Amino acid sequence: MFPIFNAAGKVIAFGGRILKDEKGPKYINSPQTRVYNKSEALYGVHLAKNEIRKQQEVILVEGYTDVVSLWQAGIENVVASSGTSLTVAQLQILKRYSPNLLMIYDADNAGQAAMIRGVELALQEGMDVRMLSLPDGEDPDSFVRKFGAEAFRNVRKNDALDFVTFKIRQAEADGSWDDPLKKQRVISNIVQSIAIMPNEVGRETMILHLNKFAKIGDRALFNELGLAISRQSRKTEKSYHHENNADRNRSVDPSKTGGHGASLAPGRDSGREKGVSVDSVTAGHTKTERPGSIPGYEKEIIRLMLTYGDRMIDYIGSNCNPDLFENPNIRMFFEDIITRYSAGEPVEVDHYTGREHPFPGLTGEIVLDRYSVSEEGNRKRGNVIKKDSDPFKTARGAMKTLMMQYLKKLHREFQATSTSLTGNEREEALKKQVQVRKELSRFETLPAEDLFTKEEQ
Repeated sequence: MFPIFNAAGKVIAFGGRILKDEKGPKYINSPQTRVYNKSEALYGVHLAKNEIRKQQEVILVEGYTDVVSLWQAGIENVVASSGTSLTVAQLQILKRYSPNLLMIYDADNAGQAAMIRGVELALQEGMDVRMLSLPDGEDPDSFVRKFGAEAFRNVRKNDALDFVTFKIRQAEADGSWDDPLKKQRVISNIVQSIAIMPNEVGRETMILHLNKFAKIGDRALFNELGLAISRQSRKTEKSYHHENNADRNRSVDPSKTGGHGASLAPGRDSGREKGVSVDSVTAGHTKTERPGSIPGYEKEIIRLMLTYGDRMIDYIGSNCNPDLFENPNIRMFFEDIITRYSAGEPVEVDHYTGREHPFPGLTGEIVLDRYSVSEEGNRKRGNVIKKDSDPFKTARGAMKTLMMQYLKKLHREFQATSTSLTGNEREEALKKQVQVRKELSRFETLPAEDLFTKEEQ
């Protein structure tokens, strides 16, 4: 029996190991309870956390016995995922103690596949990941008992690899790196992994590292990275839209968001005093007009302005400017709202449904929840469902996504432009690229509450 502790050192569950050769699972854990959430539990974390902080690295293994054997050998910065697939919640717990993660999973196919899946999640959480494969047939428990702690430390020092090198070594071992078509797929797969890293500098560093092996030209790899990030952005937008729909179905009293805000200066300079303006890096930049599908977060900003009136218009207008919007119709809608608000004219849904094309259609698409139960229907059933548990929190989330997508697009454009320039023009373009990268990094790392001022009461 293995008692499972939480980070505070309290027993929250047990794991049982069947010793005889019997049918059924080798391990049986306690069922899920109020205190035992399998997706958040990490075996050994209560003893390892101080050593993890000291070593500035966490070693992640698969099983209970791996932790016990390494600990007995004097290697104490080790935890196990307890046989379950690694989760985001577990990684977030580990990141509190150190952002540096060394993953050691069993050498069999299942262990290696689990390690690759875990790497993707760790990269997405912004952790610095290294991977270590032990000799065939060995796991950390058997290896340290056979060869001792010093041999383990030597293997860790000499054989631990960053995820790019690890995937290339795997491809070399199975012959994929020598086949041009398979090599292309391996490189695309690695670039996709790099694209989910939240830090721009980290992404570019790993792309350059990849090209030490690929030797196909930085520009081709950066173009592939741009495409991968675009695909990732579309996934982010879909996820945002899904989460926001769920948030709008929570209870709230919209009357608390009424009132009038301070005057605002509309247009390109809006938001300069709030610390979120990117005018300094957008001089001379021309946005691409694409009137196609409308990103959910852009529609959400207009919805909030139409729904919650003066205070919301003042708040969003003070933190955004029209250039941030990708869709030209939404950009026009935003500018029209700001113009009417600044002139003291009412901003209402009824006004826009009676305006010229394309306002009526846009208003209907933005304001109406076509696939949700109507408020009237809920009232008849005795239910009260109100939208936006915190409208200003919703606004901050939408504005953060808006800014991040704009900065990513801007960075890709500067990156593509700089390759064709020379001399002072190239130097100036690179300076702007660095400025955008710094601003993007700030938006990626800080919560929305720290990026935008709280609304005035």
